[in-house]
Amino acid sequence: MDTPIHVDLLDHIDVKRFAEVAEKVCDIFEHMDDLSEVEFLVGLKERLSLAYSLAHRLPNPYDWSDDDKGAIEGSVESRLEPRGMSEAENMERWKDLYQRIGQKLDTHSHIAFVLDPTDPDERKIVDGELAEMLAGLYLDLKCGLILYHRSSDEERAQGLGTGGSG
Repeated sequence: MDTPIHVDLLDHIDVKRFAEVAEKVCDIFEHMDDLSEVEFLVGLKERLSLAYSLAHRLPNPYDWSDDDKGAIEGSVESRLEPRGMSEAENMERWKDLYQRIGQKLDTHSHIAFVLDPTDPDERKIVDGELAEMLAGLYLDLKCGLILYHRSSDEERAQGLGTGGSG
């Protein structure tokens, strides 16, 4: 028996809109060789901003009220752990994308910024490589989309809930 999910949320308007925008974000990565560095970065800036704002609206298909949790806990025997792609394919795609993004950005790939969460005491400086972060972001979105477009409700919920990576 699969983990109970709110199947109706899988076709929620916010989910559909996020999936559309996530597809457009992935499309930029998949066609970056045809774009200049500026076109690539501007396209990502526009679409990632929208994707980020829409992600905060995504409903949780596994969110059950406290009253419902007691009734369903005993009925849950296992939870699928579907994957959008195999670990080997994921790593191969990540390496290729990391290299291509690095070449596209050249010397502009190193970044440093202050992560400023809602709690000021949790602020921290993030120092890293943009190519690495963007390659991981692409794969999270792509794996989630692969799962979301499958026919199984459980896989679709996993794609929505976890991004399908891991």
